[in-house]
Amino acid sequence: MKFKISNKTLLKIAEFSGWMLLVMLILYFISGYAMVREYGMDALMTKHRAWIWHKYLAVPFLIFLFLHIVPYYVVRKQIKKFLILLSVVIILPVVGIYAINQVHKEKIHGEKFEQR
Repeated sequence: MKFKISNKTLLKIAEFSGWMLLVMLILYFISGYAMVREYGMDALMTKHRAWIWHKYLAVPFLIFLFLHIVPYYVVRKQIKKFLILLSVVIILPVVGIYAINQVHKEKIHGEKFEQR
């Protein structure tokens, strides 16, 4: 039995994931600015909470990015280009997250955070 999703459904998934990406991107910026205490965003959350949000938003962001990109390539049947793009979309953020985590690990764990 072959499982097939219609093109209309795929495009609805892409549209929904696009809106979720927008929300996550806004939250990502807010937490990033709160971490460095810029533009008054530190009033919204502590530095420690901002770091936690920033760290844990990365994985859902990648999932929704994947769900946003895949349907367009499946609908257009451009699988080779999709596989190349998928490898870049997965490899670069994973390497970036790992590098950022290693750089900030000692700094974050070494500091005492303010409690608001």
